[in-house]
Amino acid sequence: YYEKIGKYLKANYIEDLIKEENYTKINDVISNLFWLTELDPSSQKYLANYLMNRYPEQKLPEIYHLIVDAYKVLNTCEYVMGNKIIQNRMRNSHANNTGWLVPDVELNHCLDGKIQSLSDVNSDLTLLIIWSGSCIHSREMLERIKDLYPEYHELGLEVVAVSLDSNLGFWNEMVSQNYYPWINACDTDGLNGTTANLFNVYVTPSMFLIDPSLKTVAVPQTFFQLEKELGEFFK
Repeated sequence: YYEKIGKYLKANYIEDLIKEENYTKINDVISNLFWLTELDPSSQKYLANYLMNRYPEQKLPEIYHLIVDAYKVLNTCEYVMGNKIIQNRMRNSHANNTGWLVPDVELNHCLDGKIQSLSDVNSDLTLLIIWSGSCIHSREMLERIKDLYPEYHELGLEVVAVSLDSNLGFWNEMVSQNYYPWINACDTDGLNGTTANLFNVYVTPSMFLIDPSLKTVAVPQTFFQLEKELGEFFK
């Protein structure tokens, strides 16, 4: 599979395009790659991990974010805003990288009465995941996080899951039925709300790993990246 991707990139002279900084053409090549896997979600995840590893943010930030945007656009369940707002959020989200001081957002309707905002969370590392109960990708991600949560929670991880669902009854039902064991909150204003705006969220799920000073340790895009970052942080 990865050999085929490598041949595709070579056939499209991707390395020459990188040297020329021809980001418009690079974006076309990357977008076409993802559209070729449109009907196979597993292949999309493998493709995203492969490309983000091949063109890491530290070395090639422009290419990395083209990959992230293409992957997210193909997997979003949440296109409810005008294109202009989405495009602005996409551009602004590129600054949400390692070391970003995140806003101390209020955790509205939090099921833990002691927690009012992110700064109230007492953990060595916090995974903030912004999700939606109507988004299958969000639900799948939360199920995978639930499997690793007990082990990493003992080591000092806390998960804060902020839903963008507008219906509190539906959200409460989702949380209780799925037994999400972490801190759960809900911003009923959805993608038009404060949480989505402050974190430049344009798709769900969106994840941020945050240290006690509210700085991002990493911004994982896939479960594979999340697992890798957690393993490195707690090793």
